[in-house]
Amino acid sequence: MSTQIEKAKKLILNSQSILILSAEEPSGDAASASLAFSSSLNKLDKKVYRLPLSLPQRISFLKEKSILPKEIILTIDTQGKKIKQLSYAQHSDKLNLHFILTQGTISIKDITLTPNEEKNKILNPDLIITLGIQNLEDFNLLLNSNKQIQISENLNPFILNLDFNPNNERFGQLNLIFPNAVALSEIVYDILSSFEEQLIETKEATFLLCGLICATHNFAHPTTTSAVLRKAARLLELGADHQFIIRALYKSRPLPLIHLLGRALQKLRYSLPQELIWTTLTQKDFQETQTDSSALPFLLDEFRTNFWQFPSCLILWESYGSGPIIKGLLSSKNKTLIATLLDRFEGITKGTTALFLIREKNLAIAEQKILQLLS
Repeated sequence: MSTQIEKAKKLILNSQSILILSAEEPSGDAASASLAFSSSLNKLDKKVYRLPLSLPQRISFLKEKSILPKEIILTIDTQGKKIKQLSYAQHSDKLNLHFILTQGTISIKDITLTPNEEKNKILNPDLIITLGIQNLEDFNLLLNSNKQIQISENLNPFILNLDFNPNNERFGQLNLIFPNAVALSEIVYDILSSFEEQLIETKEATFLLCGLICATHNFAHPTTTSAVLRKAARLLELGADHQFIIRALYKSRPLPLIHLLGRALQKLRYSLPQELIWTTLTQKDFQETQTDSSALPFLLDEFRTNFWQFPSCLILWESYGSGPIIKGLLSSKNKTLIATLLDRFEGITKGTTALFLIREKNLAIAEQKILQLLS
């Protein structure tokens, strides 16, 4: 491992423009590792980019410690409102926006911060570091679908491919695939620790510890090794804010979500041959728990985190938006499974998750159709 780590270190030192790329829907571990990597490499006076910029909901609390793009746009939703005489003033360490609101009201939910895509374009990186991307097809899809990335046709950036999945297809010019590692954050820790400069300080240590906690279920996962525990201890010595992470990761969820999760778990079933877990929810489940379909990504995240042995998770539910219909969410690392589903039913895909609908009123019949298709 040390020889490969040294090669990665030299490659980074010899690069000026670096893109750190993880999956469109990265795990908490991958996103944490990406934050730590980008924050650390910025200290080497490199031009460092990180994609995707958004964080999984589970670790969104790390936003307050992450670096925003250098140019951002503050947007105010003015629907039903009228604003005039907009100006700003800098006072000490605060920037105040001044305007006159002549119609409507403004709340915090009307204000968003987004990167200025034109000003934050990623031009011709000479090194692309991939985190947990499995094959060249997925890599090219991420590059081609992201408008921020612009690479001249005559340039071929060097690819440093990092992963702990033994099924990784080793598509990079340098592949650091460590099956004995339990997390991408562990691999990133090893690389950053090899530099003479102290690249891991309090913020980076917090990111990496968060990644290790996500990957090992707070070190309770059976694959947790003594090496990981030693590295976690070292991160604490470097200032990682363990209490901040634990409070944010395991804070109390709103009671309606907990009630809906309870109903979903009561109906949870599994198939070992299909490596699939699934559940169903009726309109009554939503009504009696005072929730709606916006809570389903939370359920999916809970299933993926707590039932990691199953690569595929399925939720089917009754929807009454424009008459009774059955909708579904399938999260799966098996791209063939998602493709098979979308060949048969209407839907869209984002990363490893498909949202689809079945033109069927009966939930049990829809469930049977889906299970037969996926078998």
